[in-house]
Amino acid sequence: MKNKLFAYRGMEAGILRKLCQLIHKSCPNSKTFSLALNILNLIAKNFFGSQLIAANDELMEKVLDIVNARVGSEDTCMEILQTLSENPSALKILLQSNNFTVELQNIIVSTSNEKFFSVLSNFIASKPEMFAKLDILNSLINNTSKSKALKCLALILDCDDCKHHAIEMKIENILLRILIETSDDKTKTYAIMAFRNYLTYRNIYDDEFPWKRLLMILMGNAYTKINELLQESCIQTIRIMSDAAIVKKRLRKIHMTKIRNIPPLTENSRSMKADLLEWLKYKNYKNNSSSEKYLKLLI
Repeated sequence: MKNKLFAYRGMEAGILRKLCQLIHKSCPNSKTFSLALNILNLIAKNFFGSQLIAANDELMEKVLDIVNARVGSEDTCMEILQTLSENPSALKILLQSNNFTVELQNIIVSTSNEKFFSVLSNFIASKPEMFAKLDILNSLINNTSKSKALKCLALILDCDDCKHHAIEMKIENILLRILIETSDDKTKTYAIMAFRNYLTYRNIYDDEFPWKRLLMILMGNAYTKINELLQESCIQTIRIMSDAAIVKKRLRKIHMTKIRNIPPLTENSRSMKADLLEWLKYKNYKNNSSSEKYLKLLI
């Protein structure tokens, strides 16, 4: 069985060499080029094939070139990237390749392609610290009209390496503007997820932090009747904010009835709501409470 496996992988490696030659020699808009990429896409769907493709720097460089130039078989290349990012072994190989990660970061800074942001989220989720750079944050912020770019931003904000840049940029003002202006539930959800992650290290007691406005928005969206993830993100974020005594006091004084009346859409949101109400019963603020530890427990 082991010998058969090695023979199969050797055969795939041979095919990849041929495909590599075809892709380099063919015109990007030719049928040969398109067919070669389609075969490459099929190999990527095989567990071992995806690893062989990921380890082939020449092929990956060509795939990223096509994605960046947005010519020829861009959708096929995007699908190849998506498939590779869903294979843990292939993903690890790619993120260990300096050439690949540098080129991927360069595309983030220059693109506005929502399909690309959709694929990118898998790479960021695996290693957010690799993308915690000022130019990448700025690029994602400039594309926050695209919900997938906002999802990528939320994932990066979950990384401590991003802390300094995010606070310096006053990213809360950008996220708040998005929440005020958008009517799209997906965009709201990702903006609130970004806030949720950001609040694990942002000081709410800063006079410039718009916590009252944010709290009102979260309370309003927690009453959603259709979007489960939006509701869960709202309750999670309210709970994290309530670790600050000033927020907890306001919740107890003004919003207790509203919180009790939130109609839970899932067992998870029901549990979060119960936990929040239980926490708000205690009058004294616990200085040793950790919103970050709490968030990790929820996730």
